[in-house]
Amino acid sequence: AAGGEAAAERLRSLAGEPEGAARLLGAVAAWMLRPTEETKAEFMKRDWIARIAEGPSPLIVVQIAGAKAAASSGVAARLPEEYAQAVRDWASSPAAVDAPWGKGIARKCVVFVASDGDEARVAMRKLLEGKEAGPCHFTVTGLQGHWAHHHTKEGWPGKLHNQDGRWAALDILFDIDVLARADALVATAASPTARLAIGFRLARGGAG
Repeated sequence: AAGGEAAAERLRSLAGEPEGAARLLGAVAAWMLRPTEETKAEFMKRDWIARIAEGPSPLIVVQIAGAKAAASSGVAARLPEEYAQAVRDWASSPAAVDAPWGKGIARKCVVFVASDGDEARVAMRKLLEGKEAGPCHFTVTGLQGHWAHHHTKEGWPGKLHNQDGRWAALDILFDIDVLARADALVATAASPTARLAIGFRLARGGAG
């Protein structure tokens, strides 16, 4: 009972803060989608596969609405070059240049690509892999193939069932989790996935 009352009080306090509505919705969503121990283990596995866990490298997440999302929403997809330029702009901004890790020689900055297909990661690798901007030396990663069930034609709109459907949902949740813990997030405001991730981030005490 005490724990429930403490949680309720926390929700009431969130509602009165600046950006309170977003923080409140993020807190509710984070509670509803809280991972089980099995899910946490799967997230750790994907962290390792995507090379996110290789040391304290700055994490830049690019959430690209690809061809499948564009077809379902009717909104034209942005070009990969626009996302790559946004990443370079962030790396050259005070947020990166003045950060403690931004002093001295260029260091690895991990660019994780979240999308509805493998092609977005391929395009971003061509544009950013091994390139430098500000204090960043970019390495591009992301889930693909067997580890990205939500990239399939049936997986993106949620038409997979049974075990395949479970894996697709898990892959989407992992993308959201990575978006929520990024040092920099490049996405469009029209993306429900990005908005949900920002709510998670606010609920965890991070910047929007």
